[in-house]
Amino acid sequence: MDDLLLGIDAGTSFVKAVLVTPDGRRLAQAYASYPTHHPRPGWAEQNPEDWWDGAVSAVRRVLAIAPGRVRGIGVSGQGCAVTLVDAKGQVLHPAIIWMDTRSEPQCEILRNSCAGEILRVNGKSPAPYNADPVLMWLKEQQPEVVDASRCSLTTTGYLNFR
Repeated sequence: MDDLLLGIDAGTSFVKAVLVTPDGRRLAQAYASYPTHHPRPGWAEQNPEDWWDGAVSAVRRVLAIAPGRVRGIGVSGQGCAVTLVDAKGQVLHPAIIWMDTRSEPQCEILRNSCAGEILRVNGKSPAPYNADPVLMWLKEQQPEVVDASRCSLTTTGYLNFR
């Protein structure tokens, strides 16, 4: 059996799995789509279980097409997606993804109070797709969810955790 590399990319609309040789020759590729929910104007949420189910499905398909010994796995994904999990790893709230704008008021607070420091540290201004203003919004609007959380994971963080 050949040594192979597995790539998983969880994008905004679907997850893709690809199996390649160490020299980059693609052997198999598969996709699985999932929805984005918009419960209110400007809001964009996804169910992290959909990312996981899609990744499992796509990975199983590429391994069935091109079996081999996977020697490395790389995971990439969409921009910020605040995913709160509890101490047992259970998702507490739908993931608030990068296209969600509900935390614009919190961004404005950050811009007015510490924009210079934020720019100095990370090189950009606060934006609704950043985790900090989203977490501020959650703490203001749903403090019980934040209080019950153990950590906040990104899309790739969640897939790696699972």
